[in-house]
Amino acid sequence: MGVYGDIYLEKVGQDGIREGVMDISMGENSEEGCVQVDFSYFHPETDRMLEYRITDMQGDVVCEGTEKAHTEYLEITVPHPKLWWPRSHGEANLYHLQVTEKVGEAVLDTSTAFQPDKKQGGT
Repeated sequence: MGVYGDIYLEKVGQDGIREGVMDISMGENSEEGCVQVDFSYFHPETDRMLEYRITDMQGDVVCEGTEKAHTEYLEITVPHPKLWWPRSHGEANLYHLQVTEKVGEAVLDTSTAFQPDKKQGGT
């Protein structure tokens, strides 16, 4: 699907995401993809909310949402993903995933996977 790269964590305050492990899959008809992220936290008992956003190389939002019920994992459906092709076989379409952990309006942590830079055509 093109989500590529390490996940970088920015620790904010005393709580936050300890680790995020991401997996991607493609539907049989290639009409939708799925990004799954399993999280572990420094304080698992916190009543948190996760906001997520996936953007393409141009910075356009592909999908976004909020998860309150199951914050130990996210399962995000990506409609009509542009595939990533190896060099000389097609375009290397990549996506940027950002997940923000909040309690109320307070941001506890932010986790990102692949941040495009201007040389690659991103924002």
